[in-house]
Amino acid sequence: MHLAVRLDTGTFRVSTAGHPPAVHVHRGSGLIETLDTSGGPALGVVVAPVFAVHEGVLEHGDTVMLYTDGLVEVPGADVELGIDRLMGAAERFISTRSGGADAVLAGVRAGEDDDRGLVLVHRD
Repeated sequence: MHLAVRLDTGTFRVSTAGHPPAVHVHRGSGLIETLDTSGGPALGVVVAPVFAVHEGVLEHGDTVMLYTDGLVEVPGADVELGIDRLMGAAERFISTRSGGADAVLAGVRAGEDDDRGLVLVHRD
């Protein structure tokens, strides 16, 4: 995943290379949205890859979540259910400011035998 943020304006660009979509938690409206970065191949698979880039604005109080597939994938289950579970944990902890990455990881409780990486980028 690649995320670039302009610290002065909050504008950002994010793209993924075979990872699940980033999630934007909007503090003002309470909206939690997956960012459309689909279509990017895993790194090293294609000679001249083209990656979808999502552009947005991190308003004050907003958070972008980047995470590994091991956080949302469970063998035999739809990955969308895992992403929904992640978004629910974001609503419980990030939107209410009652917890951070540790709380979200504990709230998801999926893929515990796989990589479980989570990065929260928050704009005060």
